[in-house]
Amino acid sequence: MVMRDLSRPTIPTVHLNGVYNGSLRGSMLGEARLFLGGSQITPDASGAFLVPAGTLLTNHIEITIPAGMRFVASRRGQKYYPVDSASASALSPANRVYFRTAQEAEGAGYRK
Repeated sequence: MVMRDLSRPTIPTVHLNGVYNGSLRGSMLGEARLFLGGSQITPDASGAFLVPAGTLLTNHIEITIPAGMRFVASRRGQKYYPVDSASASALSPANRVYFRTAQEAEGAGYRK
């Protein structure tokens, strides 16, 4: 006969209920560890936690700029921008059109 302490879960578990008003709500049972970004989440005595979900709600988009391209425009727009400008970073990756020179961009109908 094997006796187990049933008051303590045998399998560490993290249950994520969802995001409510910008905060991640859930619970942890057993000796589970949960990290959100670089921070460890510590539950209360009942195992529940409610933490800001900002790290999860941030959409990180990586854009690879083709070699030699110095300008970018949106297929839906009328202006072109230097690829390293703030305006360029706001363009949708799916709609980007790249140009080597400003003259190429203007020749395609875009303006500065």
